[in-house]
Amino acid sequence: MKKKIVSLLLLFIIVFGSQVSAQTAILEPCTVYYNEPICICDEQMALDAAVAAEIDAERGEGYSANKRNALELLMLLHDGFATRRDGTVMYPDFYAGTYIDDSGSLVLLIAASHQRSALEHEGGALLIEAGVSYRFVEFSYAELLATSERIMDIRLERAVLSDDICVYASNVTGTGIRTDLNMITVFLLEYNDDMIAGFKRYVYDSPMLMFRQLDFVLDLSGGQHSFRT
Repeated sequence: MKKKIVSLLLLFIIVFGSQVSAQTAILEPCTVYYNEPICICDEQMALDAAVAAEIDAERGEGYSANKRNALELLMLLHDGFATRRDGTVMYPDFYAGTYIDDSGSLVLLIAASHQRSALEHEGGALLIEAGVSYRFVEFSYAELLATSERIMDIRLERAVLSDDICVYASNVTGTGIRTDLNMITVFLLEYNDDMIAGFKRYVYDSPMLMFRQLDFVLDLSGGQHSFRT
């Protein structure tokens, strides 16, 4: 089970790593798996050692070591998050996400309205005391997640289950959380000003939203609605 989880994590990183900026958001759907400690086996450590030099040559000296340390700190942080009975994570009010910067180091994002909570939370205080870089943003990760999932719920209701299909809802192919930008990406099949304006007017509007084109549907089910990056 753990090997499968790690493989999925690596797959998401490989697929989306080439599509975002140099300051890449850690793929937040993968962070829920940090509640189950990831065991880095001897084979994986050997593989890491074999490719570290190549990665450092491309990204900069020390990038691999910094990223390994960042992931270890991230696991410690998420180990401190409570979970519901169904296993989903209850993100603290202060937590707005994390990402890996150009040097491979972890950056913690803190909701500005809950600064004190970050210092009072064991995991948050641990990262800050460890010297992890942090910056303040407007929206918490829980707020971003709730909005992202609400949009996909609306899509399901108005573009899949409804007899009266909303063209603007059906134009949505997925959603994604960009933690580094503290925003939600709404992926659209047909991408133009009219479809964006129609979405904002008839489906959902929020200062959290940004838009991108994606020409295939990420998810149509009523389960894990949104694809979060």
